[in-house]
Amino acid sequence: MNRQSLLIVMLIALLGASALWAHQRMAGRQRLAEAAYDNLQQSRRCAAEIESIRRRPAIAADSEAIGGEVQSAIEQSAATAGIEAARLSRITPESPQRLGDSVYKEKPTRVRLTDVTLEQLVTFLHTLGRRHVGLNARSIQLRAPRPADTGKLWIAEVVITHLLYDPPETGSNH
Repeated sequence: MNRQSLLIVMLIALLGASALWAHQRMAGRQRLAEAAYDNLQQSRRCAAEIESIRRRPAIAADSEAIGGEVQSAIEQSAATAGIEAARLSRITPESPQRLGDSVYKEKPTRVRLTDVTLEQLVTFLHTLGRRHVGLNARSIQLRAPRPADTGKLWIAEVVITHLLYDPPETGSNH
């Protein structure tokens, strides 16, 4: 075999070895890519499950027995916000309403705060939501302050809600 043929054979062998190495490296990268894709799919399933759980009610009581607890939570949050008890002029629990076809009822409690600053109102609502999981402000109505109050003291009507677990009765339970 002459020198040129030997160089050609060595070049072909080198190219073959390079192709084999590149193929093995590519196959390894493909396995890593497949594993990454599987991880991505698992992460998406987990994210969807987390989102589903997050959209569920945070806490639902088993009965209306927590009515006193709701009133106590409202009073504690008002005190934390610097709202005197006399300024909590009304706390009125209302009848629960079923949420669509679900097993939950939403129980509103109407709260009237008189002569409070906006800062006190925001602190009250923030404290209520942070310290008492499951209580939410569904609506807030503000009445303009009287001119004599220099615009700093407001009257606020707030509807606080919490969920009750109350599956509808079926005909077989009667």
